[in-house]
Order: sequence, then C-alpha cells, then structure tokens
Amino acid sequence: MMRQMTNSRMAGIEILRIVSTVMICILHILGRGGGLPDPQTKHQHFLLGSLLKTASYCGVDCYGLISGYVGFRKSPRVGKCVYLWVQIVFLYVWITFLHESLPSPLQRLFFIKEKQFSIQDWKDALFPVQSKKLWYYNAYIGLYWFQKFFSSEHTLDHINSPIALVSIILIFSVFPQLTNKDYFGVYEGYCTLWLLILFVMGGLLRQITECTTINILPCILAYLICILTTWSVYTNILPEIPTFRLSYVSPSVLCAAISLILIFSKMTISNRIKGVVSRVSSLTFGVYVIHCNPIVWTLYLQNTFQKLSTLNPLWYVLSVLVSSLLIFTVCALIDFCRLQFFQLIQLSQNLTLLTENMLPFRS
Repeated sequence: MMRQMTNSRMAGIEILRIVSTVMICILHILGRGGGLPDPQTKHQHFLLGSLLKTASYCGVDCYGLISGYVGFRKSPRVGKCVYLWVQIVFLYVWITFLHESLPSPLQRLFFIKEKQFSIQDWKDALFPVQSKKLWYYNAYIGLYWFQKFFSSEHTLDHINSPIALVSIILIFSVFPQLTNKDYFGVYEGYCTLWLLILFVMGGLLRQITECTTINILPCILAYLICILTTWSVYTNILPEIPTFRLSYVSPSVLCAAISLILIFSKMTISNRIKGVVSRVSSLTFGVYVIHCNPIVWTLYLQNTFQKLSTLNPLWYVLSVLVSSLLIFTVCALIDFCRLQFFQLIQLSQNLTLLTENMLPFRS
C-alpha cells in the first residue's frame, strides 16, 4: 500500500515537472521573447501578461524542489551528470551543424534558418559548462557534490521537518528580502547555493507529505494569495512589499512553489496515464536545453512574440499559453528522437559501467 502511495505521489510530482517546464517557456516568451508589452501603451495586456508571468515565476523553484523531493534519499550517480552533459553537447552540436554547416538547399527544405559560421557557437556547443549558457545545469553540477550527504534513508529521522522548512524560508528568503541584503550570496537564485537550499527543502517536503495528511484547499488558496499579491506589487497596484518581490528567492514565489509541490503530491493518477507522464517528464530537460540554445533563441524566439499584444486581451492570453505549449511540444519531439538514439546505443547503461567505480562517486 505504501509503495502504491509513493508511486502515485511521484507521478503527481512528475506532472508538476512538466507543468514547471511549460511555466519556464511562458517566462521566456514574455521576457526575451518580447511577449510582455510596455505598460504605457498596452496597459491591459501588460496586466494580463504580468499575471501569467507571476503565476509562472515559481516554475524554476518548483524544478529545484522536485530535485530534492525525488532525489533526497537517493545516492547520486556521476553517470547521470555525464549523461546530461552528453545530452547537451549532442543537441547543441546538432543545432549548430544544422544552422551553420548544412547546405542551403537542405536548410530551405526543412525550414531551417541559415546562420553564419561562428567558432564561438561551436565552442559553446562542445563546452556547455564553460560557456555558462545553461545556468541551471551549471548549478546542478555544483549541487551534485553535496547530494551524497543527503542520500541516507535516515537523514531526516531526527529533524522536525516543518520547523526546519520554516527556518530555512525565514533565514534564506524572508530575512534577506526584508533587509534588502544578500547575506548568503544566493544571487537572486542563479547559483548552486540556492539550488542546494531548494534540494534540502524538497527533501523536507517529501518527509512532510509522507507523515502528514495534506489538505489541498489551503494549499490552493496559499498559491493564489502569493501569486495575486506578488502580481499586485509587480504592477504597482499595491505599494512595494519586500517579501512579495518577483524573484526566485522571494518568500511569496518560494511559498507558491511549495504550495504546488503539496498540491501535486496529492494527485491520484491511473496506471495508464503514469506511463505517459513518465515518458513526457523524461523529456523536460531536453525542452529546456533546446529552446534555451543561443542559436534557437536568436533565430526563432527572441522578440518573436511582440506582435501578440496587438491581439485582443483574451486572444493575447490564449496565444501566450498556446505558444508555450507549442515550444514544449516541438522541443519534446526533438528530444524524443535524441532519446531513441541514446537508447539504441545504450548510452545510459554504458556510462553507468564506465563511472560506477569512480571515486568519490561510489555508494
């Protein structure tokens, strides 16, 4: 019975992983994609776009919390880090080749935009960590070295998880935001330290959901209050409130992410859907890698969505949502092809054999 509950809970969390990735696509459409208009000229569209942006901002924190929720008691494997690195290099090399080295007739045939050959693009493709184009992966590599300390089944046995969770929020989020000082060097969340904090919080949340009965309604209300208050501050409807800034390290954004973790952990899913969810969630990292590729951004996404604000408000919102789903779907299909090739050559198994005896990675 406990195993079935755990599998169901993890399936809900994997759905949240998919939702979080779509949220990240929405953020990029409204941000670098130019989808969020100037409030002076398109005030109504700005309010609606800002609401979508605020509701989606916790997606990145959700991703970090999920890493801890799923992996807190698992021994870290260097093979996984290497696998992700190979995945990035494989996708980046192909993207660079298709846009800079493929003959023009073939590019036109497959609707691929041509880009002038650049040595820097190839350097970024072959050395993704050094190029710092994917900050989340860089932070994850740093997190890997600390995961071993949290891999024991008894890590949290003598910890009061709710008190520990609240303490972390107060120390690393509320207090710095109230004083407007980054005491611990979390750099607005773009760093290994913040990902480590989220990882630990994810483990605490798993302990809480396993030992406590969660009422979904208060969690939904908490999410809505956090989002609506943060949106009101962001759009100047309310005066500035330090704890409701639009930032990954903001208490309101963090609490919104925690609320979603608790909501989705209680989701019940049929066995037939679980298989689909598992397959799609395995493609989410590829979606992030592909649509954040500098060449893809420059040629296809940057400022592409500026004209959405010319639509009426309802169609504007629908267009942003549909565009994010379209980006997710196209990138997921591309990564699915990559996954089939990796499975064909048994890359994951071969990397495990190569790395399982490497120190300090042994269990």
